[in-house]
Amino acid sequence: MRGSREPILLSRRNRSYRLILGSPYRAVFLLLLTSCASTSRDHEWSIDREPSAWEVRGLHATLWSQSAAEFQALARQAYQSAGARLNQALEDPAWSALSPTTGDRRAKPPAVILDVDETVLRNTPYEAWLVREGSTWNRENWSAWCRQAAAEAMPGAVEFVQRAQAMGVHVFYVTNRSRRLAEATRSNLAKVGLIPVPESVTLVFKEDEAAWGGEYPKTGKIHRRRHIERDFRVLQVFGDSLADFAGGDRLVPEQRRALVEEHAERWGKYWFVLPNPMYGSWQRAEIGYRRLPPSETLRKELDGLHPFRIHPSR
Repeated sequence: MRGSREPILLSRRNRSYRLILGSPYRAVFLLLLTSCASTSRDHEWSIDREPSAWEVRGLHATLWSQSAAEFQALARQAYQSAGARLNQALEDPAWSALSPTTGDRRAKPPAVILDVDETVLRNTPYEAWLVREGSTWNRENWSAWCRQAAAEAMPGAVEFVQRAQAMGVHVFYVTNRSRRLAEATRSNLAKVGLIPVPESVTLVFKEDEAAWGGEYPKTGKIHRRRHIERDFRVLQVFGDSLADFAGGDRLVPEQRRALVEEHAERWGKYWFVLPNPMYGSWQRAEIGYRRLPPSETLRKELDGLHPFRIHPSR
């Protein structure tokens, strides 16, 4: 999920922070720069210093998301599990992914709600570019990437959407992208096969949250989901961030975990989460939703760890 991500104070030219890691990480970083696929090879890359902890932090998350077979398996697992439940969802008159009910809701047409970024579209080439450039997200570079319409589909997403539409299910893509990126977003989705039946696909952008009674980012996607539910029977919801399913913005980590347990029966039946270690509200929650320099961000994240204490044997 994109759109509410705060840029962190960092530039390629300013590397005054000094959180340096040892030679094993240097080897991994060199391997990425010399061998990983990239959408841009304008530079010959070389490293004449130890990579910072900040660089390695982004490297590992992006490399796993882009290259790990386990990432591919998790994405397919989510979409195949959801697809296997579609018949059951359509046949159950009380089935609702949003509001618990015992009444017959079949008078409303069925629908599914999917986030876009890191849910149906993979932006790992953009994230890899950020790592290689030593840069961070900002509106300009993010918009430039989106307008290329070059993101690939998440594993399993196209098959699920095509199956859902073949069964008469309306598809809502509810994204935190800005409406100014609407044309590029629709073009990218269509290019990879995620708009098989155009008349049964609706794109909903962050500006729609306020238009339908909310306050973005404070209310997250709450009002957009409610607006859809007025006219549709929502069968399933997909996302990579907790706010794609429930709650609003600025929840602390303890509140986020409590919200997951509050809706424990929904995961894997109505709600399906996709893996994203690269960015998200989980990350911003750990640092109190503040804009911090890289060194302070890393210290806050380290403080959030709960390590095992090893006591020397006597």
